[in-house]
Amino acid sequence: MIMKRKRKPPKIKKFQTMKNTEDEWYPCYIDPVTGAEQVEVSFLIYPEGGKTICVWGADDMGLEKEYDDLTVDEVRAIYEQIIAREYVNIGYLKKLGFGSA
Repeated sequence: MIMKRKRKPPKIKKFQTMKNTEDEWYPCYIDPVTGAEQVEVSFLIYPEGGKTICVWGADDMGLEKEYDDLTVDEVRAIYEQIIAREYVNIGYLKKLGFGSA
């Protein structure tokens, strides 16, 4: 009897970084070195082709936007534009079309 190996499900590719914020994210993360309030900014690429950028506080406050109609390179450029900012704030993300997660 030949045993087939079980295939591992495809993994989600995730890129993330912490960025300073001036807003309340209920609560924010706190940088252990500087004490600055921060959010986690993530770029997710799903095995089936979906692409999402998410921004989260330390608990249940988050904003996200799906980019199914753009290429990975185009979404990566938006992610890099966001993380290049000194502060990642709610108003800026809403102007980009982000909504509650």
